[in-house]
Formats: sequence, structure tokens, C-alpha cells
Amino acid sequence: MKMKKSHWYWLTLSLTLLSTLSIFCIPDDSSPLIYVRYLFGALLILWLPGYSLTRALFPKKNLLKKSSEALVFLERFILSIILSIILVSLVTLLLNYTFWGIRLTSVTLSLSALTVILATFALAEECKSKS
Repeated sequence: MKMKKSHWYWLTLSLTLLSTLSIFCIPDDSSPLIYVRYLFGALLILWLPGYSLTRALFPKKNLLKKSSEALVFLERFILSIILSIILVSLVTLLLNYTFWGIRLTSVTLSLSALTVILATFALAEECKSKS
């Protein structure tokens, strides 16, 4: 976990924590700060779960060609957004059938937990593939 290449893991965990805190701590009626809540909420819904799953499914390898790095980044970014939308849909569908229901608290905590679990699994996969 102290690897040189694990900075993405700590950034993902930090953004997940910031997203969760902004959703719970910023009230609905605070006019300028509500946009920070919207930004971090969108980040939690549209990018973080899919990014963690993308890193788990496709661990980064050493790229030999410098010209294809932008394409690889773009592919990962688009795949992260698509997988996030799918994961959020599945989480809310599963929450609908529990006694917690689809509420702000249950969705936020479920997505945060899913993101942390997937990011930890992705870090373990990258450590395993490097050794």
C-alpha cells in the first residue's frame, strides 16, 4: 500500500470520503455551498464506482507506446462512466428490495462502501500482478 503507483487508491478514497461528507454535512438551503455538494455527489455517482471497477478488471500495465496513452486514458474514462451508471442502477435496484429503501443515506453509504471495496480489490490485483 506504500507503493509508488498507489496514489490513485488514496485519491479515490479521499474523493469518496469528501463526497460522503459533503452530501451529509452541507444542508440543502446553503446557496453557494450546495454546488460543492452537487459536484461531489455527481463524482460519487458518475465516476468513482466505475473507476474502481475498471481498475479492478483491467489493472494498468506498462505502456510501450507513448502515442496510445491518450487513447487508453480516454477508453478508461468512458468505461468508468458507463460502469458507474450500471453499478448505481444495480445498487439502487437492490436497495429497493431491502428495508432501507432508496433514500439519500442508504444510496450514499452503499455507493461509498462499494467504491472502497472495489478500489481495495483493484489495489490488491495490481500488487499481485506486479509481483
